[in-house]
Amino acid sequence: MRSRKPPLRFRGDGTFTIVQFTDTEFCRDDEEERRMAAMMERILRTEDADLAVFTGDVIASLGHPDPVEAFRRACRVPEQAGVRWAAVFGNHDSEGMVTREQLHALQLAYPLNAAKPDPPGIHGSGNYVLTVMGSGAGQESKPAVAAGGNEDEAAAGAGIAGSKPAVAAGGNEYEAAAALYFLDSGSYSPLEYTRMGFYDWIRRDQIDWYASQSQRLTEGNGGVPLPSLAFFHIPLPEYNDVWDFAVCYGERNADFSCAPWINSGMFAAMVEMGDVVGTFAGHDHGHDYWGDWHGIRLSFGRTTRNGYLDRPFLPGARVIRMREGSREFESWIRLEDGTVIREQQRHEPTGRTPEVGSMGLNKVYPGGI
Repeated sequence: MRSRKPPLRFRGDGTFTIVQFTDTEFCRDDEEERRMAAMMERILRTEDADLAVFTGDVIASLGHPDPVEAFRRACRVPEQAGVRWAAVFGNHDSEGMVTREQLHALQLAYPLNAAKPDPPGIHGSGNYVLTVMGSGAGQESKPAVAAGGNEDEAAAGAGIAGSKPAVAAGGNEYEAAAALYFLDSGSYSPLEYTRMGFYDWIRRDQIDWYASQSQRLTEGNGGVPLPSLAFFHIPLPEYNDVWDFAVCYGERNADFSCAPWINSGMFAAMVEMGDVVGTFAGHDHGHDYWGDWHGIRLSFGRTTRNGYLDRPFLPGARVIRMREGSREFESWIRLEDGTVIREQQRHEPTGRTPEVGSMGLNKVYPGGI
């Protein structure tokens, strides 16, 4: 199956820039929402983005009379800016009169959307992997191929410093230098009735699918794992671990991050496969921190709409700049007023807090997720 859309590609200077929008919660076409949309388009143009990524809660669908139209307004932002884009879904996207499957089918219909159809038989909707072609890779001789029926032939450089080369010498049949994984982290815990947490988790068949795609791309790269990034809405349990036990940078404006109680093993799988060097989540509106945990940089985006805090917390976006042939990437935050935060506040580890054990069942979370 061949892709009809052009593949993503590094620029001539070897960079590929991603803007992460999160928790935009399009709902009412009012002044607040129009101001947010204008900010988003402004950030895309200012950063000269190659790809925009929505990491869930694209819309607030509960009680909305027309959630599809709200989603269309979100889609118009990157389309009008002329920027390729892709989305994963969060817990608020499908609470109303629309399903995740319908939203995913809708995003695939847009000309600049880079997402892929769901692999058959895998839990959720919005599970796919993209690759980004190198700046000079196969521009004349190779068409874009949906490898494994679920992605474009392409290449990209990204990540955290590592000792392995990013690309096998001489290239490979796919000419891929990196991959971008998009995963549906679900909505609410199916075991909530047993008091087993409140939020959902990435399921076992999704993890197996990720590992198979990672293995296929590694084999196509001469046995060298491709530097990769992963995007999902609900943070992994390890997002609490990194804050409590490692040096982090940025803000956590609550006692914990609202991760699932069930640790289904997604982080362990990424460590085992050796390709993912950075992950990007949303969900917790008042968090924007990042930290390195066993060789993977776990990052929150910056809420694009509202931090729901009792103090000013300007919305904005996280920007990620990948470099071709490298396992290193840069990241910074751009706020609504144009401020760029390249060096976030350092946080020293303080150990596990008692609140993480209860994960908010006995208190109100101030982040308004």
